[in-house]
Amino acid sequence: QEVLCYLAELACRAGRFDAAAAYATEAAETVEESGMAASQTHVVRFNQALAASYLGEVDEARRLATEGLALARENDDAFNGAWNAAVLGSLELSLGRFDQVHQHLAPVLAMTHAVADRERDWRQAIARGASMPAATGIDDLISKLAVDRAKARS
Repeated sequence: QEVLCYLAELACRAGRFDAAAAYATEAAETVEESGMAASQTHVVRFNQALAASYLGEVDEARRLATEGLALARENDDAFNGAWNAAVLGSLELSLGRFDQVHQHLAPVLAMTHAVADRERDWRQAIARGASMPAATGIDDLISKLAVDRAKARS
């Protein structure tokens, strides 16, 4: 499904919106069939919403992005939630509803700044000699998972 999502996004960037919608639909079907709907539907909803928005399907794009945003929140996935919120903000901008744009895009901007700050911190840690896993916190995560797994076994 991940490759299909990338293809959908690339097709949108290339102006091939019908192809993008087809890739996104196939990605959604793949997620459903694989049993990963609970953890991956919100990712696919962005691709579906983006294609629908470019095709002028405003109500469908809004429905898909709103669902994607809600599911992203349920999955504590701010990154993919921001993509869905960006579609909602873009829709409102396109419709001239400027008072609604900020509501959707402010959290996207905040997440973008947070990612930029984290990447800056990683680069600085690596420049000081830390390994990539240590700088990004992966070492800490692996240690925590090992402790959790040990607790679960006992």
